[in-house]
Amino acid sequence: MNKFIPLAVLAAVAAACASKGGGSYDSFFGAPVKNKVNIKVDSITFEKIPLPEINTSYSGFSGIFGEKIFFTDALFSYLYEFDKDGHLLGRHLGYGQSSAELPIKSVEGYAVSDNGHHYFMGATTDIYEFDSSFNRVNAYIFLNNKKESSNRYDNTDFYPSDYGNINLVVRGGKMYMNVVSGDDVSNITTNDYYTNARIIESRNSIDGTDPQYLGRLTPALKVMGAMQKDRFVVDEDGNFIVCYEPDSLMYVYGKNFKFRYSFGHAGKSMNTDYVTLVMSDNVYDDYLKEHEEKGWYSSVCKANGLVFRTYETGSPACQTRLQIYDGTTEIADVCAPRNFRVLGYIPPYYYSTFILDEDAETIELYKFRID
Repeated sequence: MNKFIPLAVLAAVAAACASKGGGSYDSFFGAPVKNKVNIKVDSITFEKIPLPEINTSYSGFSGIFGEKIFFTDALFSYLYEFDKDGHLLGRHLGYGQSSAELPIKSVEGYAVSDNGHHYFMGATTDIYEFDSSFNRVNAYIFLNNKKESSNRYDNTDFYPSDYGNINLVVRGGKMYMNVVSGDDVSNITTNDYYTNARIIESRNSIDGTDPQYLGRLTPALKVMGAMQKDRFVVDEDGNFIVCYEPDSLMYVYGKNFKFRYSFGHAGKSMNTDYVTLVMSDNVYDDYLKEHEEKGWYSSVCKANGLVFRTYETGSPACQTRLQIYDGTTEIADVCAPRNFRVLGYIPPYYYSTFILDEDAETIELYKFRID
């Protein structure tokens, strides 16, 4: 996992006080539906899948398509292809300039599209598309496709990609990724930014044009601290499900990003005593410490009709937990392996992302069933 956080963003966060958003959030954060709880799953057996040794930097991204699972190494630019039992089917790409290589020395984001193509994002908002045979078919340099507007919150130059938190999704002819503010005047320390800035950039996946900016910062972000990030998924019907680190609710939007409903239950035994970061030489360490010791919602995935959300508790007894929702009804909240995230579904199992530990030099993959 890439833990780099843009210094400009950290500076804005660290300098912030207890700023609160003003104005109405009704159009983006309507009242939640009547949540229900019907616990059907009390425990889950997470089965570790044996993996072969691979040449890896223990930093990278996961993908799933059909009955195959993919891992792209962030530093070596390799794309590993596995079957559902963890057998290595091939190693593809690697750094280079040919049509079968990836011209990125540091992969910042990766996604498999709904047609099985592979998208890789570099450090300068450059994205490269490879087909299912691992041949490069397209390249996009977003710096060459800007949107200019008198409204700063609808202007491409206002939004660098959220490196260190890239959530890249390619579906329905569109590319979506997280963005943050890069403006020294308007940033997350100001009410104006809080009520107007967008969090997701959308572009045409054919040529990288037509940038659009979607979403808002969560109204649960009352104190400008470390818990500022969002994660999202786009389902097969084109609906967005957005979750935020400090917010117990998830928000659902239609294809045109019109609010539909929100749902979700607070996690168990979460330490939410968040602190305000203070600018100092230790601000980055303080940021990491907050995520290590406090509770926050870490991922969202929709697979086989169910919504999966993971969260970190801040408790050593069970650091990572998994919630499962059938519609808006919570049917499970169970302890999971550390840093567990749901990747997708290959019948009859649900699969995790690859869990990477650079210090221990381990890479793990899990599967589980819901009976």
